[in-house]
Amino acid sequence: MTPSTALVRDARSRLLVAGRGCVVLALFCVPLNKPLTSCFIVLAGLASLAGAETRARWRQAWHDPIAKGMLVWAAVLLASALHALAAGHGGSALRGSSLWTFLLPMVVASLLQTPQQRWRALYGFAAGTTLVLLASWLMAAGLLPQRAIAEQMASMRNTVFKEYTQQGLATLLLAAFALSRLPRAATRPRHWLAIAIAVLALLNVALLLGSRTSYLAAVPLLLYWLWVVCRATAWRWRLHLPVIGLCLVVGGSAIAVSDIGERLLRSVSTEVSRYAQHGDATSSGTRLWLWQHTVDMVSEAPMLGRGLGQWRPQYQTRMDDIQGAAPFIVAHPHQEYLLVLAEEGALGFAALLILLVLLARVIQRLPAPQRHFFNSVLILYLVAGLGNGLVSDYTHRNTFVLLLSCMPAVAVWARRNARVDRHD
Repeated sequence: MTPSTALVRDARSRLLVAGRGCVVLALFCVPLNKPLTSCFIVLAGLASLAGAETRARWRQAWHDPIAKGMLVWAAVLLASALHALAAGHGGSALRGSSLWTFLLPMVVASLLQTPQQRWRALYGFAAGTTLVLLASWLMAAGLLPQRAIAEQMASMRNTVFKEYTQQGLATLLLAAFALSRLPRAATRPRHWLAIAIAVLALLNVALLLGSRTSYLAAVPLLLYWLWVVCRATAWRWRLHLPVIGLCLVVGGSAIAVSDIGERLLRSVSTEVSRYAQHGDATSSGTRLWLWQHTVDMVSEAPMLGRGLGQWRPQYQTRMDDIQGAAPFIVAHPHQEYLLVLAEEGALGFAALLILLVLLARVIQRLPAPQRHFFNSVLILYLVAGLGNGLVSDYTHRNTFVLLLSCMPAVAVWARRNARVDRHD
């Protein structure tokens, strides 16, 4: 081996290590900063292509079931974007991140090849979200200044994210991660640290944030964790009693705090009444308006939809013909499944359902700590999508896609299948 060859090989090995670090940093930044997240994602992709053992790593990545599933969905979106182009609506969706984000799991799988590397990335997300959580509590205590937007919108108080729903869902994911790590806590301080993070995260959503989507998503999440604890085969009161107490405290605080009751019950009925009687563009009223017009849009192209990225221009065109529609013009229909039906049609929606079922089956094969966390991720996606747009939002999309890309046990399956493939 010549010195120049050895130098190149060493540089490529270092580049591979740097690429793995970029994935960890992307997960750390996803709850903190959108531009930095994008930068680290791009750097990770470049490092994956130029790093050492490229062919072997990408062969293993091809056997990652999550990466394969995301590639299938990317193919569905690509076909939908080409459908929009053929219909004369332009090809802007072909350049959008809503399509190419779903290639990211293949890049992650080519870099994070072991469970240890993937756990490191998950801990990166937990660390970033914990910083957001602590900053939110410091804001509430007056030790950190509120963002300027909080003076105009009270619902943005105590938020570090661009908006409260993004922070609320990420905080719920942090709580689920902390709870999933409880049985694996090696020492008592770590055990109580995980409980403290889960308590602070759930109370942050219940008491400090004003996201109704997060309130609703927290209910099935807490029910799921109660079910996990109650069906545990080995009852250990030192482990399980604090978790049950946590669920009861958070549930009780959610009922006791009038703001939650106000926003979930009285405010919704008031907003719907104001919309029905006076046409006011309230939060709930706007959703009803959006859903009604999106259903009409779906009925006009039920099988193939309008094409990727076409909901917004098609909706805008419809609103131009309706007097007084200006307050109802937004970027997405605030409903994940209606958006898919409108843009990808019944065929695309069927593909999404199949992929979600297959994802659930993969998750059920994971060992307990991983299974419970990724079940929580799936629950939050399914429930939050009922009242908000997730894939249409950059931060939501990257959060869910990056987390699903980092299932630790899946790296073992992919490596085993890649080894068998080479032997064949």
